[in-house]
Amino acid sequence: MGQDLKNMKLKVFGVECRGCVEDYEKVISETEGVLNVSFDFDECTITVQYDASILDRKQVYVTVRKMVRKAEILTEY
Repeated sequence: MGQDLKNMKLKVFGVECRGCVEDYEKVISETEGVLNVSFDFDECTITVQYDASILDRKQVYVTVRKMVRKAEILTEY
């Protein structure tokens, strides 16, 4: 079965240091099914590219939500 690539962009709250961003990206990217993670500290957004045949949207949200105080899904494509 091939990959079913999806992207989710989230607004995140509670990220107060740039040094934490690398840790968040590393932990999230180690999740099975996550292919790419991009954190924009200035915009307080994170974009996660994932394989929907392995992870569903709720699992992606929960993975990000565990790392930050609050997260809101902005777009999915």
